[in-house]
Amino acid sequence: MKDMFPQYNAQDTYNFPEIWRSAVFVFDTNVLLSLYRYRESTRSELLNVLKKLRAQIWIPYHVALEFQRNRLGVIADQNSKFSEVKMVVESLRMALTRDLDKLQLKKKHSLIQPDSLIDGFNDLAEGFLLELEILRKSQRSLTKFDALKDEIEELFNGRVGPPPRDQGEIDILHKEGENRYKLKIPPGYLDAEKEKSSIDEFPHGGILYKRKFGDYVIWDQIVKKAKGDDLKAVLFITDDVKEDWWHRLNAEGPKTLGPRPELIEEIRRKGGVEVFLMYTTESFLKYAGEIMQAHVSADTLSEIRDLSSISQGAPRIKRDHNWNEFAYHAVHKWLSETSDFSVVRGQDPDFRGRLHDESYAIDVAVVKNRSQINEVVQKINTLAQISNADDYDHYNVIFAAIDLDVASALWAELEIYDLVYDHGKFRAIVGTLDGFEFKKVQDQIFAANSA
Repeated sequence: MKDMFPQYNAQDTYNFPEIWRSAVFVFDTNVLLSLYRYRESTRSELLNVLKKLRAQIWIPYHVALEFQRNRLGVIADQNSKFSEVKMVVESLRMALTRDLDKLQLKKKHSLIQPDSLIDGFNDLAEGFLLELEILRKSQRSLTKFDALKDEIEELFNGRVGPPPRDQGEIDILHKEGENRYKLKIPPGYLDAEKEKSSIDEFPHGGILYKRKFGDYVIWDQIVKKAKGDDLKAVLFITDDVKEDWWHRLNAEGPKTLGPRPELIEEIRRKGGVEVFLMYTTESFLKYAGEIMQAHVSADTLSEIRDLSSISQGAPRIKRDHNWNEFAYHAVHKWLSETSDFSVVRGQDPDFRGRLHDESYAIDVAVVKNRSQINEVVQKINTLAQISNADDYDHYNVIFAAIDLDVASALWAELEIYDLVYDHGKFRAIVGTLDGFEFKKVQDQIFAANSA
């Protein structure tokens, strides 16, 4: 019976040093793109391990394609972090001055003199922002020569799978993927909703691809590589930690056991592989240090772990707070520049204003990802109903999304949502945050509904 179900066998009997000596190491797109996110020391250690394994590394064609398509976006995102850090510092400066002013110390407690604190913080902030600007200028440009791209391309030269023959080959994979996703056959079925939040299709080389089937296309190319080269051991390194790749159980907390058994069974059956293992970048480097005696520092593993936890959506309370502050400042600036009436900052609502003897209540809702959309819209709907008792002629909500994809998905949800209120008119405004700027994408006045 044991030999009938090898996909369910424990891995503790494997001779890992022997497997590593003969295996082909396959890398996912996210591993290559993360090289742009790491510090120089971390990036160098990972690249050194890849160079040691150069004769054994390989990537599917679709990984190479996704890397080329998404590289500039990662660089742009990394460069935008400088603006975000600047916003943190500036918001702290403004919050310090604002909160101390609220205490009215000069009127109520003249013994406390905060000016030295404010001046000292401003000097510290200016020095930090100067260093930040110097670092920003040293970052990779979107238009200039990219030495890291050149190094990655050289490293994988001759180590990339073949492209699809024609549209027909991809259409077959898309159809297979559609059926697999309906049945929740791994991998990739958790990406089935991608087409609802943004444009799903993209062309390349005369072939039209669908983004949501990217994981399945990569998997199919791995299986075909295994069969074509008669591989006996395949090790897949990915930082995609979703359950449509990994076998997870809850045993006094979530436990990851390895690849999904369905994947092991499929690559054994179709590709003839005897051993299929999966690693995150962190675990790959950890074992590289043990098995290959490669130099991998604790700092490198810590940075990779931290970056992985952020990409998985681990709670970041301070970051959430700063996003709110960014949004308030950006929206206040936008209102001041685009509206004929003056607004004042409050707490409930966030802003108040008057125009032509009519009063306005304005709340700001920050939307950081698509999973928040329904929750935020429901919350705003509740506030709209509560506002019936307030002395405002208009109730406006400004939704500040962190990017255009989230803003578009939010607006689509707003258009079909049943907003219930009977006080005046409700106006929803959706836009994106770009540094200190709020950029409106769409707005609409919803007619009152007394039902």
